[in-house]
Amino acid sequence: MAPPTHSNLTSNPQVEEPREQIQSRSSTSDRDILARLFAKHDVKETSYHLLAPRIDLHLCDDPGPGRSNKPSLRGGGALQVTLASLQADFFPYHRAAAARRHWRGYREAATPHTQWLSQSLSQFCASLLELLDPRPLTPSHKSTSQEKPEEPVSNGLNHKPASQPQAAPSAGTATSQASPTRTRILQQLGKLMTTCLVLRIDDFTVYRVSTGSKSREAPRPLIHAERATLPGDAGLLHAEMTHFYYPGDVCFPVPPPKLYAQLSPVRLCVDVESLIWLSAFLPHVASALISNSQPDVFYMDVRMEAIMPKIILEAGSEHVSQQRDRPRELHVCTARANITNIRESNRSASAGTRSDLASILSLLRRAAPPPGQFPGAPPRGPLHELFTLHADCLDDIDRGTAVTPEMLWRENRSIWCARVEPLWMDFCGARATNYKPAPLLDAIPLTAWICIDPSTSAITVAARCCGLAALQLNHFQLLLLLRQLERLSALAAWQPPSQNQ
Repeated sequence: MAPPTHSNLTSNPQVEEPREQIQSRSSTSDRDILARLFAKHDVKETSYHLLAPRIDLHLCDDPGPGRSNKPSLRGGGALQVTLASLQADFFPYHRAAAARRHWRGYREAATPHTQWLSQSLSQFCASLLELLDPRPLTPSHKSTSQEKPEEPVSNGLNHKPASQPQAAPSAGTATSQASPTRTRILQQLGKLMTTCLVLRIDDFTVYRVSTGSKSREAPRPLIHAERATLPGDAGLLHAEMTHFYYPGDVCFPVPPPKLYAQLSPVRLCVDVESLIWLSAFLPHVASALISNSQPDVFYMDVRMEAIMPKIILEAGSEHVSQQRDRPRELHVCTARANITNIRESNRSASAGTRSDLASILSLLRRAAPPPGQFPGAPPRGPLHELFTLHADCLDDIDRGTAVTPEMLWRENRSIWCARVEPLWMDFCGARATNYKPAPLLDAIPLTAWICIDPSTSAITVAARCCGLAALQLNHFQLLLLLRQLERLSALAAWQPPSQNQ
């Protein structure tokens, strides 16, 4: 007789094990679902939000210094600005080392500002360490000078703690150990906080100035969006203002405030009347703000970008429709334009460095006329002295040696660099070309340096184009250019006295 089998005895545990595993997997899955739901609806930081479907803003000038002396504007004027779908998000307590992916409607990967902010914060951290805890280049330190730098996180600050244990150094690299001062600096930088304001506008229109003397006609736009060139979910304006601080108002160096703005395709129609009104209105408002503010409140890192902007110079009443070759408009276009008051590292091969400014100044000096002749006649030459000082790094602000929040705010921010990549011009509206664009200037990259003298409000521009500039025009196109020069002359004639300089 065969011995009894034990299949019935061993089958029960085999049946129970899957049941326990299923229960374990079920509980783990439930916990994961709850964790995801909690993370989705968790309020990770304090924030304030404003959403306005439409805002109509009317700017009016009062009698006095802010009103133009042009006869048609002496009675005053008004400018209407219409904003559509304005959204303002304010985050007062955001850690500089934290990501922004949880911000409502914020696309961190699609915003170039995050990369610029990361690079600038990394540079600030390195400059602060070099200033407060310099490492001398001794023979024993040469072996550590080529060490791999510690990896920065998305905000540009050093994420690796200074107290992290490292490999035991040899006798020749003993000087590479982190000093107590360096450790305290990195610990304090890890507490850096930001107050950030994010402004997004889906659409806006700035209308031309209206006066009481004008006939009642439909308002014409001065600046408006080209919606046909925008993606479906893209907004017209994205701007961010970031301010840095430490909890408890600790007196320790912080990066300067940063302003970033990105503008999607817009059309600017040059209207002399509106530009004259703005040239009298805006400086008066700006001077009132500056006079009531502290000296360092306007020290700011600024970077602004415009994608596919277009400037339209229209023909006036002198346009003769019977002339087939007479264009109606001149379009000044570019694929991308940016302007900033921040200097890139001299190791960069692109424009925007001090060495690039020095090369432009050198070219202009070689081509300058003899002293005393136009445009180098007294009281000043064609090149402003601030350009030369900035190119030679001699215009830095003296902040002293005391440890203050503004300790590293030394670079001059009155020199701006504008880059247009590329720039081209077309005549449009002529019947002879079947209303197709006729080129005036072929595409060419342009770099312009702008100096704003705070003492005289004078603006000096030094520009250079890379490569040959090809121009072509006929008689009727030249007539349009001459009419536009007359308008620019009228615009310059009615500028306020302080700006005529």
